Amino acid sequence: MGLVGCGAIAGWHHDAIDRRAERTTVTACIDPDRDRAEAMAARSGAQAFTSLDDALAADALDAALVMVPHHLHEEVALAVLAGGRHLLLEKPIAHSLEAAERASSPPARPPRSSSRSPRTHSSGPRSSRSSSASPRGRSAT
Repeated sequence: MGLVGCGAIAGWHHDAIDRRAERTTVTACIDPDRDRAEAMAARSGAQAFTSLDDALAADALDAALVMVPHHLHEEVALAVLAGGRHLLLEKPIAHSLEAAERASSPPARPPRSSSRSPRTHSSGPRSSRSSSASPRGRSAT
């Protein structure tokens, strides 16, 4: 998963991923501020990028957790979706209802193919869960 936006809230999200998302690995940290991207990448063992386009071109992420200023949500969400990646978007979805509708109904795109094998988290010991079911009872796979 790529972390798009490496400001203060990214640390909270990273910690939550590290604690609870056993099958998720942070693989890309993206921020126009190189120092912030590199600091989060060092913390997570990921690759640092200063642009989403570069991270997408490098095939460095399967999904993106977008944590940028609210007025950028629509633009970044559409870029993630256009790149064929899964999207997790910090609230609010967008700055207006129209922008939210555009971000939630992107144009159709062909499926992205990838020869990469599934990733596993490797940043140290994790607590084990008693079930592979999600909190809502659906399988996490």
